[in-house]
This record gives sequence, C-alpha cells and structure tokens, in this order.
Amino acid sequence: MSEYDYNSAMSQIKQIQQNNAQTVSQYTSKLQSSAGGTGQLGSQSDGLGSINLRDYGLIRNGAYSKLMKAYYNKLTKENASAEVDSTESLATSRSDAGKLKKAAEAMKKSNFSKVEQKVKDEDGKETIKKDYDRNALYKNASEFVKSYNTLIDSVSELNSSTLLKKAVNMTNQTASSRNLLEDVGISINSDNTLSIDEETFKSADMNKIKTLFQGHNSYASKISYKASEIYNLSDNVARTQASGGNRTYTPSGNYTDIDTSTLYNNYL
Repeated sequence: MSEYDYNSAMSQIKQIQQNNAQTVSQYTSKLQSSAGGTGQLGSQSDGLGSINLRDYGLIRNGAYSKLMKAYYNKLTKENASAEVDSTESLATSRSDAGKLKKAAEAMKKSNFSKVEQKVKDEDGKETIKKDYDRNALYKNASEFVKSYNTLIDSVSELNSSTLLKKAVNMTNQTASSRNLLEDVGISINSDNTLSIDEETFKSADMNKIKTLFQGHNSYASKISYKASEIYNLSDNVARTQASGGNRTYTPSGNYTDIDTSTLYNNYL
C-alpha cells in the first residue's frame, strides 16, 4: 500500500471493530443520520452507543473503504497461492474410502456360524463336518486389509489437513485394537498399513475374529464409519476448492458460494 502503512491501518480497523459490533452499513447509516446533532454521535435508542469521531472520520474520508478492500484482496491472493489438492486426487480418496466401507460391511456380514463341510481323511474318505468357513472369512479379511491400505496410501498424498486428520483418526482406531488384530494374524506396519498372515488368521480363535469383525460395535463397524467420513469429506473439500475456498451454509443447511472481498466491498 503506497498511501497507507498496512500494519497501522490494520490496527485502526481492529479498533473500529472492537468499538462497534454493528456491520459497516449500519455504522455508516447511523453516523450520517446523526451527523447534524450535538457533538456526541450515536446516542439513539437502538443501542449503538457513543461513536468515536476519529472512526467516523476514517469512514467519511474513504480510508476505511480502502483498508478493507486491501485486506480482503490480500486474503484472496493468499488463498489462491495456497497448495490445494487436484480434483483427481480427491476423487481417488473418495473412491478408495467407498471401497473400504464396502469391504468393512462385507466383513461384518460374513457367516460367523459353523456350516457343514465335506472333509477327507487320510484314506481319502469324505465325511461331513461342521466348522467355520475360514476360507471365506479369510477372503473377506484380505479384501478389507487391501482396501484399508489403498485408502491410507491415497489420503497420505493429499494436502488437506482435514482429510489427513480423518485418516489419523482411523489409524488411531486401528491402533487401539492392535492386540486383538495381532492375535488373528493382522499386524500394523510402520507406515500404518496392515498385513495379514493367512495361516495365523485361519487358525485363530474364532471368538476374537467375531469381536473384531462382527456386530455394530466391532472394529470393522468403526472403520466403516471412519471411511464414510473420509468419503463425504473428500467431496466437500473438492467443492470448496472449486468455489475458491469461499463457502458457507445457507439458512436451509446447504452450502453456497460467497466471495468475502466482494461481500465487504458492497458495504464500502
């Protein structure tokens, strides 16, 4: 700014905002309607209170208008220069989150009951035996681990702090079940991805497998919820970036786009 010292100007703006909780349009209208009165402005019944004549002068001579425009133009430039995620990368994380949710739900719906199976003895004679279908359970668990790792990888490539925090929350949820997971052959790697050992899983205590993957309060259910959060948030972040970072809620609860610099300029 050539005519104004920016730091000094911003301190003046903050002082005005502290003195008056009204919008700029209300403030200006009140001053103009009261300018012809006694030396003390703003002693009206709407509760505006006394107004500093120095503040009034800033608005009347155009200084406040220039300062506000400079401030919001500066914010716009800073937002534009901030590193953002590509539409493709956000779409990938959204897709991967959807796949993990699907895999977690499939694991929850696995058959955890014993079923009749044909088995052969050492002589090759077939007999009917009731046992858990561990092959099917392992298949679903492997798909869950694969989808989990894919989502961890895709989100780790993003810049969005909100999405990264959601991913951290998911890995923290996994860490809280570390002991049970290890008991059934699923280990947490140093990069927060998972590994599953087929032999250990198939021979694991079925009660522990059920605790992890069966029911609404299971580990699988909680990961499904975390994946849903990342799925929805990936879409919201993409929409926000597409609007230039200026989004807010309407009275009906929907998002709408606004340009804050234009909004304030309308009052100046």
